[in-house]
Amino acid sequence: MSDRRKWLQMGEVGSIIGKKGETVKKMREESGARINISEGSSPERIVTITGPTEGIFRAFSMIAQKF
Repeated sequence: MSDRRKWLQMGEVGSIIGKKGETVKKMREESGARINISEGSSPERIVTITGPTEGIFRAFSMIAQKF
């Protein structure tokens, strides 16, 4: 198991989380990876993706498709 981190702007984080967290929940289920978004009000937040390499790759691909 490994993890990867990505810095995202506040507006980008909103599109990853989705309405009531539905988008990130779907990404977690489909990728098989754990996706954690740091708390806070700073302009940048850290997205940490943990799991098997294939799951991390799928999660990053899903996030990249949002932009």
